[in-house]
Amino acid sequence: AYPALIPPMPWIKRRPPAPPVLEAAVETEAGVRLTWTAADDASYEVVYRFEGEEVGDTDDPRHVVGIVRRLKGTAPDRKSGSFVDTAAEKGKRYTYVVTSADRVHNESVPSNAVRLR
Repeated sequence: AYPALIPPMPWIKRRPPAPPVLEAAVETEAGVRLTWTAADDASYEVVYRFEGEEVGDTDDPRHVVGIVRRLKGTAPDRKSGSFVDTAAEKGKRYTYVVTSADRVHNESVPSNAVRLR
């Protein structure tokens, strides 16, 4: 089973949020830790992982490894985001991108790509 994104509602709002800026992917004991700067109007971010050094199809749910919700009042700095990919295999080459989604589920274009290894 793969995570599914809620379909967008473009009749409410057509313009998606700006993409986040992916800052780093660092291998840790717990997995690959990703950090980014979020878009102002993002309600959540979607983390995609691709094997190798190329960005694949973000419409393919097999590449979604995480959905990070921006819950009001829970993060001291709502401009920063992070996620740990605990399913990443140590020593493998991965490329990550992150997208932003707004409250009506319009998804941004992918962020810049960050490669691990």
